[in-house]
Amino acid sequence: MVKPNMPQKGNPHRLTVKQHILPTKSMYRFSDATGGVDTFLVKQQKCVRLKPTNGLFTYTRRWDQKAENHLKEIEDAFQNVAEKIIIRNCTNLKLAEIKIVTEFFLSWWARANLTEIEDQIIKGIIGPSHSLSIDEHEQLEAAGILTIRDDSSIAGNRMAWMLIRMRMDREHESGAYKNWGLLSTADYEFGFADHPVIPAIPLTPKQILFLNVRDQDIQVQSLHNYNMKVAKAARLFFAGRNLIKCIGFQQK
Repeated sequence: MVKPNMPQKGNPHRLTVKQHILPTKSMYRFSDATGGVDTFLVKQQKCVRLKPTNGLFTYTRRWDQKAENHLKEIEDAFQNVAEKIIIRNCTNLKLAEIKIVTEFFLSWWARANLTEIEDQIIKGIIGPSHSLSIDEHEQLEAAGILTIRDDSSIAGNRMAWMLIRMRMDREHESGAYKNWGLLSTADYEFGFADHPVIPAIPLTPKQILFLNVRDQDIQVQSLHNYNMKVAKAARLFFAGRNLIKCIGFQQK
């Protein structure tokens, strides 16, 4: 496991430390009256009810501040579209909205697969002419500027946005992301996990966006298969409003 590149004591430059893969706003839509979500923790092998702000839903400093800022822009644009879809209970997406939804899914997918970025040695160069202090490294990170250490290495998390963007662009080029449809359920519920293995985005316990389908009610067996596959691929957690209603989920 890669050791987190932690900020100096007091975190004076306000670098994000606890990082959600799935935004808290998305998770809050699954919360009950207490503000919590029913959660199966993979590592601990137990079910608990947690608020979306709980640190157990996060990684620690896996991506740098530049990545955080870009990802936040993508998330904010998506949440605006998501609210419209939930309210009208249908997609009917414009081309610009399809792009926003696709960007969000791919950013979620890419960063979920980039949680262990190793430090890199830049070969063929001598260390920087000016030795930067820890504080200077952090000031420059907060400003979105990449820095090289005295030993000619770059911290793995400092390369996060470049690698995330590259993966997103390569996947875009596949041409697979043409539209998104709304799948709905009446009797049971959708769950969600930290690691997306299906081209789908959780909206509410009763609604998900799914790639290249028309708006429709999902069949019970399909919902069962969806929850089962998502739960099995979870690395940190599988969660929902009520896991008992997430047909297909079985505690390992």
